[in-house]
Formats: sequence, structure tokens, C-alpha cells
Amino acid sequence: MNTSIFLILVGIVNVIYCLSFFMSLKVRENKSCPPDLRTFYVYPLVGVVIFIFFWSKANNIISNEFYTRINLISLLFHYGFLSNFIIKTLSPNLKRFSIIVFALCFIVLIAFIIPDIFHYTSVSFAVGNSGLCIMCMLYYYDIFQGEPKSFLPKDPAFWIISGVFVGMAVNIPFHIFGNYFYSNFSYSTHLFFSLISMFTYAVMHLFFVKSSLC
Repeated sequence: MNTSIFLILVGIVNVIYCLSFFMSLKVRENKSCPPDLRTFYVYPLVGVVIFIFFWSKANNIISNEFYTRINLISLLFHYGFLSNFIIKTLSPNLKRFSIIVFALCFIVLIAFIIPDIFHYTSVSFAVGNSGLCIMCMLYYYDIFQGEPKSFLPKDPAFWIISGVFVGMAVNIPFHIFGNYFYSNFSYSTHLFFSLISMFTYAVMHLFFVKSSLC
């Protein structure tokens, strides 16, 4: 992979992550902002930190094994934090069911993460992101089974959850076939696919930016 192209792609993703973080911080200044949105800045902040680890791995500053372990730990945060945000937006009737779905997906996720620690396949990320897509579909079912509680284009939660759904749905195939890319292509090609996968997270963060403008 051409070094200049790689640096440009890395720079774009990094700018989007940082923009998401700073816009989330700006939302905190609004005293009428719901508590969940006031603390949402934590998620993009962790994204920036993980991206720094990715950049370090790409430049051989840290080992691939160390990055893998950090990334798997972040997956638990990624799934737990966003699922918790979605659950809190649901109506009481659906909230109990969503907690059961979350717990079942979490157990399956742990079952995939444990072997990935020793022999990384990236499938655990496909599992975690699939779980988030399910949670998002519960949200859509909740808001569209009756009259929406708010004007959706002005609802920050709608944009955040839509970003999660779009980003994770597009991202899943990259993680399912991640091990194939790693085994059958050069390291630079594998790195390119990893960046494209990371771009799906950047798209999600663009939705987060939009939510902060509501």
C-alpha cells in the first residue's frame, strides 16, 4: 500500500474521530442536555485512544499481539457502552426484553473473545457489531410501532443510533473475512482493508457529529 495514501486515510479518520470527541464535549455545555448525552464524549475519546494504538501498530511501535489484546478489551467497552445507550432510549415494555437480548449477545461475545486472545480471527468483532445491530433494530421497532415521541431529525439519539446501525452493518463483512485477508494477502493489503474497516467507524462518528448539532 502506498505510504502517502495510507497517511492520508489515517489523517482523515483521525480528524473525524477528534471532531466527534470535541463536538461531544461541546454538547456538555448545554445544561438541558440529557445525562446520557452529557457523558457520551467518553465513547469517541476511547475511539481516539484505540486509533493511536492502531497507528502505533501500523508503524511497528507496538506488536500486533499487544494491539489485538487492547482492541479486544475495547470491544467489550464498545458493545457495552453503545448497548447501554440504546437500552436507555427504549420504552419500559421493550427495555426488559432488550436487556435479555443484550445479556445473551454478551455471553456469545465473550465465548468468541476468549479464543481470539490466543488466535485472533476478528470474528468476535463481527459478533459484537451484530449484537449492536440487533439492539438498533429493537430501537427502530420501538419508535415506529407507534407515534415517535419526538421529531426524529431533531432527536440526537436517533442520529447516534442510526450511525451505530449503518457503521456496524457495513463493518461486519470486513471482520467476518478479516482472517482470510490476513492469510491470503500481503501485510500492506491487509492493512488497507483494516483501514477501510476503520472508516466504517468514522462514518458512525460523523453521525455522532450530526447528533451534536441537533
